[in-house]
Amino acid sequence: MSRDSLNPAARPPELATTETIMTPEAMTPTALHAWRKRLGLIQSKAAVALGLSLRGYRNYEGGEHPIPLLVALACEALEIRHQQTAAGNGRS
Repeated sequence: MSRDSLNPAARPPELATTETIMTPEAMTPTALHAWRKRLGLIQSKAAVALGLSLRGYRNYEGGEHPIPLLVALACEALEIRHQQTAAGNGRS
């Protein structure tokens, strides 16, 4: 991998735009709270779904700690699965 491939400006436009979407700041505590409400989860269930402790989840939703990119991506994946299941398209 060349050093230029790490520079968003050196990437093709379709890849450079992903850079702005997939940043650690892409999910705010407010967005995390909204995600949980959309899925109809209480904090303890959201924590389990994300593989977090309840305290860790509360720290993210309360804004005490920045939300890691991995957690934001997991939220996105879980929401997609939730939507597929709701539409009857879930896989076993």
